[in-house]
Amino acid sequence: MAAKSPSTPTTLSTKREVAQRLHLALGSVNTLIAEGELTAIRVGRRSVRISDADVDAFLQRRIAQAVASAPGAA
Repeated sequence: MAAKSPSTPTTLSTKREVAQRLHLALGSVNTLIAEGELTAIRVGRRSVRISDADVDAFLQRRIAQAVASAPGAA
């Protein structure tokens, strides 16, 4: 996947929006951020956002892991 240039507009979501999208608890999203699975971008003193592209990449990694660990996977 090609990296976006800094001038490319990016859609950002709140942690709560990401939690809803992934059907996770907010605490689970915080854990994913703390573990480096998702990258949080600070936009204020207490506000963070997560790029939708980063969420998509996270999902693709998890899908690839699931496929690789499925019974009968080569």
